[in-house]
Amino acid sequence: MSKTTPDSSQLWRIPLGHLVTILTSGEAFAQLAAQVAEVPITKSWSVWLWDKIEDEERESEEDEHAEIVENRLLDTLRYLLEGSGLLAALALSPQEATAALAEIHAAIRQLTFLEADQLSQEWREIYTSLTRWGHNTLLETAEMMELVLGCYVNRAYDPQQNPNELIRQAVELTTVYFEYDDESELLHPDAEALAQARQWIAQAGAIVLHGDSGKPLWRRWSKEVFGAIREPLVTTIFLLKDYTRAGVAPLGAPETAHARLPELVASYQDILEPHPRLPDFMLSPPQDTISPQVRVTIGQMIEELIELEDQPYPPELLSLCQAHRAEAIPALIALATDEYYQWTDAPGGGYASIRAVELLGKLQATEAIPALIDVIAGSAYDAIIYDTAIRALEQIGPPVVDPVLDFIRYSRDIQTKIAVADVILETATAPDDTIFAILAQLWEEADWEDGKCLLAYPLTQFNAEKAIPLLQAALEDPEMNEMLDYNEVAIALNGLGIETPPPDRMRYHVSESQDWREMVEWLAVSLDEPKHIREFLEAAPPQWQEHPYELAGVYAMIETRRMIMRLVHTLVVSPPEVSESILEILISGAEALQFDPITPFSEDPDWLITAYTHIVEEIGLQLKNRLIGICLPVLYFLQKQYEIADAPDQLLWEAREQPADSEEQRELFARAGALALHGQPLWHRWVYETDPPLSYWIAGFMELHQALKGIGQLPLQPQSMTSDEVIPLLRDKLYSKGEEREIPENIQSLIDTILECHDDYMPPEKRRPFIHRRAAIIPYLIDLLDETYWYEGSPGDGWAAILAAQMLGELKAHQAADALIHAVAENDTDDILYHAALFGLMHIGKPALPAVKNYFLYGRNTTTKAFLAEVLGIIGRRDRSVFPILQSAWESTDWTQHRRMIALGFGGLGDRRAVPLLRAALNDPEADVVDVDYVRAALMELGEIVSPTKRRTSSKPRTPPPFDVRIVVDEDGFPRRIKYTSWREPICPHCGNPFIRGEDGVWEHPQESEGTGRRPRRSKRTKKQRKKRRKKRRK
Repeated sequence: MSKTTPDSSQLWRIPLGHLVTILTSGEAFAQLAAQVAEVPITKSWSVWLWDKIEDEERESEEDEHAEIVENRLLDTLRYLLEGSGLLAALALSPQEATAALAEIHAAIRQLTFLEADQLSQEWREIYTSLTRWGHNTLLETAEMMELVLGCYVNRAYDPQQNPNELIRQAVELTTVYFEYDDESELLHPDAEALAQARQWIAQAGAIVLHGDSGKPLWRRWSKEVFGAIREPLVTTIFLLKDYTRAGVAPLGAPETAHARLPELVASYQDILEPHPRLPDFMLSPPQDTISPQVRVTIGQMIEELIELEDQPYPPELLSLCQAHRAEAIPALIALATDEYYQWTDAPGGGYASIRAVELLGKLQATEAIPALIDVIAGSAYDAIIYDTAIRALEQIGPPVVDPVLDFIRYSRDIQTKIAVADVILETATAPDDTIFAILAQLWEEADWEDGKCLLAYPLTQFNAEKAIPLLQAALEDPEMNEMLDYNEVAIALNGLGIETPPPDRMRYHVSESQDWREMVEWLAVSLDEPKHIREFLEAAPPQWQEHPYELAGVYAMIETRRMIMRLVHTLVVSPPEVSESILEILISGAEALQFDPITPFSEDPDWLITAYTHIVEEIGLQLKNRLIGICLPVLYFLQKQYEIADAPDQLLWEAREQPADSEEQRELFARAGALALHGQPLWHRWVYETDPPLSYWIAGFMELHQALKGIGQLPLQPQSMTSDEVIPLLRDKLYSKGEEREIPENIQSLIDTILECHDDYMPPEKRRPFIHRRAAIIPYLIDLLDETYWYEGSPGDGWAAILAAQMLGELKAHQAADALIHAVAENDTDDILYHAALFGLMHIGKPALPAVKNYFLYGRNTTTKAFLAEVLGIIGRRDRSVFPILQSAWESTDWTQHRRMIALGFGGLGDRRAVPLLRAALNDPEADVVDVDYVRAALMELGEIVSPTKRRTSSKPRTPPPFDVRIVVDEDGFPRRIKYTSWREPICPHCGNPFIRGEDGVWEHPQESEGTGRRPRRSKRTKKQRKKRRKKRRK
C-alpha cells in the first residue's frame, strides 16, 4: 500500500466510495463497464447445451452478451459493498463496526442515479436496467450485511447451534396461509414477525461465518422458500458464499478474524487503490481444463443421447462415460437438470434428461447427488424422470444418506419427502435411532392423502420397538379411510409378528358414501347457512375485504371446487351404483338451497354487508345452478341416458332454444354433458353464448370437465383409481398453493417488452426475439389474451393483449385460435383488440378454420359473424364447405350489422356461387355507398366486370366502416381491397412491402418515408361501453 493510504479503521470507506462513484458518475461507470465487457466468457456445459437449441428458441448473441455484462457489473458492485462491510467489521471495535455498517446501509439507501442523457449511448441501456433492478439487490445486501456482520462482531449467536434450525424457525414464522377448506393463499407476514425472522437469519449467518457448528447451510433453502422472507434469505446465502469461499474457509471467531486483518486487506488490495480495478478472479474466469479432443467427444456423446429419444442408450455410451468420468459427469448433470430438455417438445422428446439421470446412477456419481435431489423435487411424481432419479440415488449408495436426510428435515414438500424415504431404506444401515427420529417427525407432519402409509415399513426397519405403538395407533385414526392405508400399516406390523384386527369393511370400503352423506349435509345445511357464509367472510384477509363483490365470487369458487374435488374422488374410486345414489341426493340438496338475507349486526362493517348481500342476490343463484350443472350430466352418464351418436354441441344448441329451466332444456344439457364425459369435444364458448340458468350449468360442468381432464379421466372411467392415486392429482390441479409457474428469464424479458410497450405497434427489430423463441413464447402470449389484460390500468395498460394478438398472428400460432375468437366475441368493433385479433386469425391461416367455423355454427352475435366472415373467406379459400356458412350469415344479417364484411368474405373465398347474391346487393336500396363499394370489390375479386364508382358527395354511410380501412377507390373509380400484415400495416400492392406511418399519422410508402414514423398512440375515437366498468383500449 502507498504512504497515502488511510489507517485500517478507515479502509472500509474506500470500496464504498468507489461504489458510489461508479453509480453516480457516467465516466466511472463507462470505464468499469468497458473493463467488464472485455472479460472473456468461459462456457459451461449448461451454456453449451443452450447453444444447441435451434435459433428460434434463443436470443441473439448481442442480447446474451449485454445480459452477461450487466450481471458482471452487479457482481462487481456487490463485491465492493461486501468488501466495505467486512473491512469495517474486522478493523473496528464492535460498537464502531455496528455504526459503520449502519452508515454503509444508509449510503446505499440514499443513492441518487444519473439521468439517461448523462451517459454515453453505448452504456445507457445497461445502466438504466442495472439501476432499476440492481439497486434493490444492493439495498437488500446492505441490510442483511448490517444484520449478519453486526450479529457476528457482537457475538449475538451460539456458535454451536445448527444454523438450519434457525432458518427453519424463520420460514415457519413468516409462512402464513389464509386457509378455507382446501383453498389457501400465502399472506404477507406482519412487520414484527418479519423483523424477528431476519434476526434469526442473521444469527444463522453469523454461525456460518464462525464455522464451529459443523453444519453448513442447507443448499436448497433458496429453492424451497417463498414469500417475504425469500429475498433476505437468498441475499444472506450469497453473502455467506462470498465471505467463506462457498463454505471452504469460514472466518472463525471474531477475535481470530480480527487478527487476520492484514491478510484480508491484501485480498482486497485491488479495490483499495485510488482507481479500483476488477479483482483477479473476475478478470480471469476459470479456465477450461478439458482438452479440446475430450470436449468434442463428450459433446458428441450428449448429442447422441438427445438423438436417441425414447430408445435406451447403448453400452458404449456408459463405457465412454466411465473412461472420461471426470469430464462426463458435469455434462450429464447439466443435461439432467436442464428444464428445457425435460419438456416433451424439446430435442430428444424429454428423454435426453432421463438418460443422463440413468447414466449418473450407473456411474455412482456422488457429485450428482444434489442435482438428482433437485430433479426429484422439481418434477411431478408421475413423471418418468422422477422415478429414474430416485433409482439413481439408490444406485449411488450410502453417500446419499446425509443429503437426503437433510431434505427430509428441511423441505416443505411432504410428498417428495415420503418418496425419498425409500432411498434411505435402500442405502442406510438399519437400525438407526437418528434416522428413525427424522422419519417419525415426517410421520407426524404427513396426512394420509400425502401417502403417509408408505412410511410404515421404513419406520419398522430403523426402530421396530418405537414404530409399533405409532402404527397401532394409526389403525385407530379416524382420518384413515382408505383400504390402501390400512393394508400398508397392517403389513408393516405383521412383518414384526404383530397381529392386526381385521379391517372395518363398512369404514374402509364405503367410506366415500359416508363422506358424501356428510357432504350432502354440508350442501343442504351449511352452504346457504348465514353463519357459514359469515364465518367465511370474516376470515378473509384485509386485502380481500376491500373488494366485497369479488370476495362473494371467491366464496362461490371455493365451494364449487370443493364439490368438484369430492365428486371426482368418489367417481373414480367408488362403484358406479354408489356414485349414482350420492348424485341423486346431491342434486336434491342443490335444488333445495335458499340464500336468505341476514339482519346485520350493529358492528358489521359495510364491506361484509355488501359481500353477503351480493351472495344472496346474485352469487347464491349462480352457485346453486353450478352445482346442478356439475352433478346432472354425471348422473346421466352413469345411467347411460344418452345416444352415443349425438353431437354434444348440437344438443347444447337445441337446449339454448328451449324455455329457460324447462325439463327439455335440462335433459338436453345433461345428455350433452354425458357425451362430453365420454370424451367428445365441447365448444369452448358455450358459457358466453347461452343465458342463465343454462350458462351457469355449463360453467359448473366445464370446471368438472377440466378437473377430470387434468387427472387423465376423459373419458370418465368409474372405479379405476385408488384414493392414493387421485388425491395428489386433484390437489395439484385444483388446490395448488398458488405459486405462479416459473417463467424462464429469457421469456420473462420478452413478456416485459410487451408489458412496457404502451402502444399497439412494435417495430420489427423488437419482434425478432419473439420469432427466435416461437415455440417457447406462444403459451405465454396466449396467457396475455386473458381478460385481465384487456383494460386500462391492467398490466400493460390494455396494450399487452393487443400486442399479443398481433404477435400470435405473425407467429402463425394455431394454438391461439380459440383465444383470439374469444377476444373478438367479447369486445366491441371500436376496440383495438377486436381488430388485432381478427388480423391475428387471418395470418394464422387454415389451421384456424375449424375454430372460426364453430363460431358460425354456434355463436349468436351477427356482427361478430360478419367480421369473422372476412377471416373465414381468407383462410377457407377453395374450401367448398365454407360458402354455405357465409351464405347463411349473409341471409341472416342486414346492412346495419356490417353485412359488407360478409361481402369481403365472399370475395376472399373465391367461390363464384356468391356472384348472384352480390349482384342483387348492388341494387339493394338499404345498402349505403360504402356497402356498395365493398360489394363491387368482392365482385372484382371473383372476376366480375363492374363499372367505375360514381361519387356522390352527399352520401353518408349508415354504418361506419372498420377503422382499418379494407377498401379504397383508385383514380379510375374502381374499389380495391387493401391487404394488411398481422400488425395492421397496409401492404403495397405493387412492391409487397408494408406501408409505414409518418409523423402526421398518414400512411406512407417506405421509399418515400424518412424514419420509422409510427404513431405513438391509438386513435382518439372512443365509445362508452355500458356493460363494463373498466375501460378498454379503443380505436
